[in-house]
Amino acid sequence: MKRTAIGIFAFLALGISACNNPAKEQEQASSSSLDTTETSLVGNDEDAHDCKASAGYIWSVLKNDCVRLWEAGEKLSPIEQTNDEQVLVAYIILNEDQSKAEIFVPNEQDNVVLNSVESPDGKMFSNEDYKLEKTSTGWLLSKGGKELYRVC
Repeated sequence: MKRTAIGIFAFLALGISACNNPAKEQEQASSSSLDTTETSLVGNDEDAHDCKASAGYIWSVLKNDCVRLWEAGEKLSPIEQTNDEQVLVAYIILNEDQSKAEIFVPNEQDNVVLNSVESPDGKMFSNEDYKLEKTSTGWLLSKGGKELYRVC
């Protein structure tokens, strides 16, 4: 009986000492410090121009405003793609007098503004890298002479 009482006492002593575990106290202290940090709110993702990406807005240089590309722009589909590849589309926006075109191309750091150039074939915009031309079937975007996107 005395052994049982000593065993129970030893078991309780171990249990109490486990409650005062320094590692556990440190873990509790660090988790409580997380509670005091500022949490990110949904919809609190404005960029430098106050455009909310979570609502689909992106800054347009030509419109000088936040726009949703699928509302303000014209969608161009990739010319080459494989069936197992994710489809990444491009968009174009023209300014009011159609002297400039702004293109939004996947994998480009920023949107690109193209200037209107004279063309015997019709409307065309370009810079040192990109060329956007209006064809009989719609817009065609190329880079370095390679056709990348078109209206489908």
